[in-house]
Amino acid sequence: MSTGCLILASCHAGASEAFIEDVSGFSLNPKDTKNWTSLLEEFWEEPGSFQLMRKRAIEHSKQAFDVKSTAHSFCSVIEQNINL
Repeated sequence: MSTGCLILASCHAGASEAFIEDVSGFSLNPKDTKNWTSLLEEFWEEPGSFQLMRKRAIEHSKQAFDVKSTAHSFCSVIEQNINL
């Protein structure tokens, strides 16, 4: 996601929690193969039509998975619980 790859994930797995549906990726039913192939064919034929989604995926990954921000939040929680 951080490199701008098109995100396709199963709606039955936890991977779809890492992105925003129809904004930075697609969450699809693994048994609905027509939906998967249709989306991949569209991407093959018109990759530029997914450019905005791919840019949003990059931005979302930078914000949601920032190591410094996550570490700061984690330290804050620990400090709050130590000071109880």
